[in-house]
Amino acid sequence: MTHSKLSRSLVIFASAALIAAAPLMSFAKDGNNGGRADVGGNGQAWGHQVAPGWFMNWFNWFNHNGTTTRPTPPNTDHPKPTPPGIDRHQYHPCRNDGDEDGDTDDMRNCMPSPTPTPTPSPTTSPTPTPTPAPSALVVSNINAQVIGQTEALITWNTNNSANSTVWYSTSTPVATTTAASVTSATDVYNHSVLLTGLSASTTYYFIIGSTDAFGNVGTSAEATFMTTAAPFTNPLAITNALAMVGSTGVTLTWTTNEAADSEAYYSTVSPVVIGASSTTPVTNSSLITSHSLSVTGLATSTTYYMFIQSKDAANNTQSTSQFSFTTGS
Repeated sequence: MTHSKLSRSLVIFASAALIAAAPLMSFAKDGNNGGRADVGGNGQAWGHQVAPGWFMNWFNWFNHNGTTTRPTPPNTDHPKPTPPGIDRHQYHPCRNDGDEDGDTDDMRNCMPSPTPTPTPSPTTSPTPTPTPAPSALVVSNINAQVIGQTEALITWNTNNSANSTVWYSTSTPVATTTAASVTSATDVYNHSVLLTGLSASTTYYFIIGSTDAFGNVGTSAEATFMTTAAPFTNPLAITNALAMVGSTGVTLTWTTNEAADSEAYYSTVSPVVIGASSTTPVTNSSLITSHSLSVTGLATSTTYYMFIQSKDAANNTQSTSQFSFTTGS
């Protein structure tokens, strides 16, 4: 037998002896590798005790004088079989042994196991929340604000956002199919509609209505407002004034272009001043257009100074010029 064959036989024999002796070895923890067993002399076996009587390793004989180095581990995770019930993959010889003797494992043939990429959980779209059915459309807080002689602002509220319409007329009942109307298509809760081009001193009847996005309709009962009276474009005028003089009295007649009261002021002193002690008033508060006043108790054969005056409901006042007359004897 040649020298090389004899050496290989001795190595195989020594390996078998180590495996057979594994159940009797005592181990000490050695970093990430399982343990170390003294097998006599300068030899040591390195590996993992994975179960009683089972020693998973690659081995070497280490000479404490440092002349012998551990051989490169085989390119396999499992140089020895594992016992039944033991997961082969939890024992890996390709780790730095981290022991106190200063040597390191040869990592050239060891590749780290790839970290598996986690499978992402499927994403599901959230179930949309159904829109709740709207409540019935309710109209409230109706108000009509008259603005001068020709405008009015109509306001109201609704419990749902809705559009705005006002139907209005000078006659009642208001027919929404034929009456004049103003509409705003904007959906709001607080409604405001301005009516313009109205007639002064006129009563108007109106109905409001709103429709929301769901088709709910809310309407009001008929309501009214009256525009302000227009200012008089023509001043109060007095015409056809006459004085029928007697011995102790005088009858006065005149007309006005609008309803007004009747007043006469007279005195024996000129000028006649309203409120003066020498001035006597004679009045009728009825608002009329054809006026007549009788002044009695005058002295005979006496000259009197007088003027007549009328005042309408808006306190517009018109008077004649002062005139004089002499009673009979």
